[in-house]
Amino acid sequence: MKKQSGASLIAIMFGLAIGVIVLVFALKAVPFYIDNYLLKNMLDKLPEQIEKKPSVKDVKNLIDKQLGINDLDIPKEQLEVKRYGKSIDVIWPYERKVHFMSNIDLLFTFKQETTLTSE
Repeated sequence: MKKQSGASLIAIMFGLAIGVIVLVFALKAVPFYIDNYLLKNMLDKLPEQIEKKPSVKDVKNLIDKQLGINDLDIPKEQLEVKRYGKSIDVIWPYERKVHFMSNIDLLFTFKQETTLTSE
């Protein structure tokens, strides 16, 4: 008699279940990382788009405008724009939360920083 080889139906179903969970996780998480990448690029380009001696209000207005252009829905509650002498620091820690399944939620924390120097 030949010995059976290969995966059983239970092993295949278990593998499919794990694959579905990984796929759902990726579909929930990837958009947040794309938004964070776009935010990082937006903040990196701020020095090119701002006038010579910007005020804190000018920087916040430009950030608001760029968020609208890039269609980013990132919470602005923790956005800090502070002047230190000739430089303006932009510090933006934020969290994004999404429902994963059943009673499990995913929480992602990000932090972006940039410094604008005026001459």
